[in-house]
Amino acid sequence: MAAFNSDDLIFSDAQPFSSPSRARAGEQSIQRIFQDATADRITSKKVVKQLKFTHGGLSPSCRMQHSLWVRRFEATRTAWGQDVSEPYSGDDLMRFFVAIIRKLILQCLTYPAKKNLEEALS
Repeated sequence: MAAFNSDDLIFSDAQPFSSPSRARAGEQSIQRIFQDATADRITSKKVVKQLKFTHGGLSPSCRMQHSLWVRRFEATRTAWGQDVSEPYSGDDLMRFFVAIIRKLILQCLTYPAKKNLEEALS
């Protein structure tokens, strides 16, 4: 198998949506991003630095589910030839979701919903 991030597969980038009638859509939020950049940088950095994951108070089934998803993600990264002790990227996480959704048995979905999900991922 080729290296996980090798360039043996070439795909074109998605084309950005552009519509003259929607050129101002989201403009206020984009302006606020720039206006609040300094404060957001400080706040977000503080939250990330102080964030702690805890098992306290979680039910045994929640802890089991957490452990299962960690094992799935680590197994996927190992299968892709990645070192699980190294940080992963946002692309790695998105690619994991694309891969794992096809492997889960979605018992809660009716057949038409499952078929639509599978079609959306293909």
